[in-house]
Amino acid sequence: MTDRPAPIALVDRAWAGLWTAMMVSHVEAPSLDVARDVVRAVVLGSPGTPYGATLHPRGSRWVPVAADALEAHLERVVVAVEDPDADDADRFIGELTRRHPVDLPFVLWVGPHTVAYTGSHVLGDAATDAVLLRAVIDGDADAVLRMPRVDAAMLRRAATAQTRLHHREWARLAVGRLAPRAGRPVPSATPPAAGAVLSTAEGRPPRTSESIGAAGLAPAGTAIVSVVLSNTDMRLVSQWRNARAKGASITAVMASLLVRSLDEAGVAVDTSGFFTLVDLRRYLVDQPEGSFPGGNLAKAVRLVCDLSDPVAVDAALSEVVASGRPLAATVLGAGLSLVTPPAGPGPARGGPLALTYNSIPGLPGASGLPWVDGVPGRYVGAGFPVGGDGLSVVALRLREHMEMAASIAPGTVDPGLVRHLLTALPAFAAGDLARGSR
Repeated sequence: MTDRPAPIALVDRAWAGLWTAMMVSHVEAPSLDVARDVVRAVVLGSPGTPYGATLHPRGSRWVPVAADALEAHLERVVVAVEDPDADDADRFIGELTRRHPVDLPFVLWVGPHTVAYTGSHVLGDAATDAVLLRAVIDGDADAVLRMPRVDAAMLRRAATAQTRLHHREWARLAVGRLAPRAGRPVPSATPPAAGAVLSTAEGRPPRTSESIGAAGLAPAGTAIVSVVLSNTDMRLVSQWRNARAKGASITAVMASLLVRSLDEAGVAVDTSGFFTLVDLRRYLVDQPEGSFPGGNLAKAVRLVCDLSDPVAVDAALSEVVASGRPLAATVLGAGLSLVTPPAGPGPARGGPLALTYNSIPGLPGASGLPWVDGVPGRYVGAGFPVGGDGLSVVALRLREHMEMAASIAPGTVDPGLVRHLLTALPAFAAGDLARGSR
C-alpha cells in the first residue's frame, strides 16, 4: 500500500459527478466477512488501487487509506443490508444511493441473498463494476486482481492503430474539437452532425450540490425504475424485428420500439437521434489472450438518425463503431481536460425527451450466477443523475430474461408511465404487427 495521493487519470476524471448503482438479488450471497476478505485481497494485491482509497473533496485525486486504517476502511465499503422485497428493487437502490458516503469511491452492500454496488463512475464503467460484483459473489478476488487498469499507453497504442485507417477523418474531428476552445460557448440546442462523438461531459448533468450532498448521494431527483422481460416476451420483439427490420441489432429494435411507444402515449421525444455508449475495448491492441482491462472504456456518442426507424438506428450504430471516432474523441478529450475542466449542459429546457439507450448483451460474470433454488432473480443497473430533459435506459440481456432499467430526469415524464411502457414493449410490438403498420 502507498500513502501518497495519486491523481485520477484524465480518462476517468471526465466522469466525475456521475454514479452507478447495481444490484443482484435472489442469489447465494457471501457472508460479510468473506466479502471483506475479497476487497482486502484486492487492496493488498494491487498497490495503489482505487479500491483502497477515498475520493479527494475536489474530485481530482485518490487519497490512499493508510495500512493501519485498512480494516476501518473495509467496514465502511462493505456494509450489511437486508434483502429487498421481490417488487421493491427500485426503492431499495434509491435508498442505497442516499446512504453512500460521498468520500468513498464505492460501497458494496451485502445481504442474505443480495449483493449490491454503488460507486463513482471515475472508478470505472459498468463492466468494471460487474467484475468486482461477481468476485464478491464468488468470494474470489482473482478476477479483479487479473484485471489491468486502462492507462494512457494502452489508449495510445489503440489510437495509433486506428489512425492508420482513419487519420484524415480524425484530423477533421480534432480541428472541430479545438476550434471553439476560446470563449467556450454554451451548448447549442442544435443537435450535432450525424455520427458526432461528444466529450463525456456533454450530454451529462452538471455536478451540483443536489447530485453530491453532504449526507450521501441524492440522485438529484432522478427516478429509477426497472422491469423484467421474459424470454417469451423477447420472442415477440424478435418477431417484430424479423417483420420490420430483419438483421437489425436488438439495440436498434428496442430503442425504436420504445420511442414509438412513448410517442403513442403522448410523450414528446427528440427523434433526431440518441445517446449511447461505445465500448472501447474492441479497439485495444496487444492485449494478452483473455485479458479484460478495467476502468473507463466506454465513450458517450450521439448518433443522429431517425430514431423511429430501427434500420436507420442500426446503420448509425454500425457506422460510428467502424469509424473508430469514439476512440479518437476519448484520447483528444482526455488531453483537453488538462486545460478545460469537464462541464455539464445547462438546465432542462422543457423540450422533448433526449433519449440515451444502451443495450448490454452480457456483463462480465452475469452468466451462471448462483441463483437461490435455481430460480433467476434480479440484476439491475442504472446511472445517475440524469440532467436536462434526459431519459436513460439500460437493457441487460441475461440468459434467463432481459432486465431493463430507466433513469428519469425530474419533471420530465411520470416514472409510472415509463415502467408501464417498458413492461408493455412486447405487447406493443405484437399489436403493431397485428395492425400491419410500419
